[in-house]
Amino acid sequence: MTATTQSPAELVQRFVKLMGDKQYEEALKLVAEDCEYMNGPMPTLRGPAAIRAALKPFFDATVSNELIFRRIGVDGSVVFSERLD
Repeated sequence: MTATTQSPAELVQRFVKLMGDKQYEEALKLVAEDCEYMNGPMPTLRGPAAIRAALKPFFDATVSNELIFRRIGVDGSVVFSERLD
């Protein structure tokens, strides 16, 4: 994560919203090189380039995205979220 006054949960929510809005460059500015992104059955993604490579094709194929957070938990800098996409 980059330096910010946002909590880790707020940062993740902002990242997901920006990705859903297809604002990839802005979203990826929030991602540190050592960030690990895990999503269900996908392999763990590390760093902005890997996250972009995996998620951009998913979002590009959609007309619009509604990403609803059902639950979010935080332990230090680790964030777990349950979403409806």
